Amino acid sequence: MSATRAADAADFRGPLDISRAATVVLDGRDTVVGWSPAATALLGYSPREAAGRPLSAFLGP
Repeated sequence: MSATRAADAADFRGPLDISRAATVVLDGRDTVVGWSPAATALLGYSPREAAGRPLSAFLGP
């Protein structure tokens, strides 16, 4: 991971970790780059499982 990308990730991880809302952060291609613990509780996927996958992988038809 580049230094810039690591810094960008650090910008939203703190708020995600304490958020009580199921929150997902996406990049410009609708790929998951952030996933809150509440999103794990709601959808059943860990942040590691969700990262790098398209949001559509977690939503029903």
